Formats: sequence, structure tokens, C-alpha cells
Amino acid sequence: MRPAIKTRTPLFLHAARGLVVGILLVFPAAVQAAPIEIVALGDSNTNGDGIIRASAWPAQLEKLLRAKGHDVRIGNAGVSGDTTGEALARLKRAMPDGTDIAIVFLGRNDMRFHAPVATTRRNIEEILGQLRARDIDVLLIGFPPYDFADIAKKHGAAYYPDFFAGVTKNGRKLRRYVLPLDPIRHLNPSGHRVIAERLLPSVEPLVQRVNR
Repeated sequence: MRPAIKTRTPLFLHAARGLVVGILLVFPAAVQAAPIEIVALGDSNTNGDGIIRASAWPAQLEKLLRAKGHDVRIGNAGVSGDTTGEALARLKRAMPDGTDIAIVFLGRNDMRFHAPVATTRRNIEEILGQLRARDIDVLLIGFPPYDFADIAKKHGAAYYPDFFAGVTKNGRKLRRYVLPLDPIRHLNPSGHRVIAERLLPSVEPLVQRVNR
């Protein structure tokens, strides 16, 4: 009886199989490793005037979300003194490709500089329109006396009505939450912490939706 003939698998087939296995193992991990990209668009209240960026609410919100197990990265696109028109002009570079969620808080400087409310609302609406056209989820934030809830609803955005809730009483910022000797009364790190904690329940559902 003739002995069985042993055949050898060509080396290139071994290499190909190894490549396929490597892709199957590595590619899902790479996808899972990519953090959800969030950008906070705003003025000095987002930038964190008078404090280090690590103490501003976007950085503190990122820490809170990560503590709850969410792989997120929050970029701070706050610019001191920014109006809605100026933010609109820089929107494209402020929101790079790959942005999943935008948190938008603007309008305080419009009010301060006596810009027409209609202009402020038009700019806010254009900002949301451009973001939603790029399939970016949005949390729009208002403040008394400006209410942008209708704009958020029109564009399918989430809405948070009062940025300063928790750090004010009767419309005035509480002393323990503001920087000393600051004529504009910007928030200190403790004030930014309150903002981050209060925004968390509104931001987390957007993060979960992006994950799904």
C-alpha cells in the first residue's frame, strides 16, 4: 500500500489567513477604542476666563462622564467675548470632522452689546442648522431672559433652559461661585463644577444615543 502523500500549505496562504484573523481581532477593538467626540461651543463662560482650562465645565463634564464609564473627549471651543455671529463665522473650524455631539451656549455677549434679539436667534438657528446637517447631535443651552427652546425643537436638538441654574439666586450669581475682584463675575472652578454636574443628565442621553 502506497504511503499517504503529505501536502504543504503554501506560505502565502498562511500569511493570508494570519492577516484575516488579525483584521477580525483588531478592527472591532479599534472601533470600540475611538472616543465619542464632543465640542463645547461658547464664549468666556465656556472658555473658563480666569481659571485653567482643566477647571472649566467642559473638562469637568468630561471627567464626570468618564467616571460613569463613557469613553468621551470634550473639546473646549469657547472664545472670550464671542457673539453668536462670531461663533457662526468660526463654526466649521470649531467643529472638526468627526464631531459627534455639540454643546452650544451663546448669546450673553449679544445681549451685553445690545444686538437685536432677532439677530441672535437667527444666528443660533443657523448654527444648529449647520450642525444637524452634518449629523451632529446638539444640546442647546439658553439663559434668562432668552429662550431658544423652539429653535432646539425645530432642529431636533436637546435643550437646557438655564446655563446658570444652581449658581444664581434671583438672577444674580452667588458669591461663592464667582472669581474675586472680577467685574464680570466669571465663575470660579466650584461654579464650573456645578454647571458640569447639572449638564450631565442632559448630555449623557446624547452620549448613549451615539453609542447605540
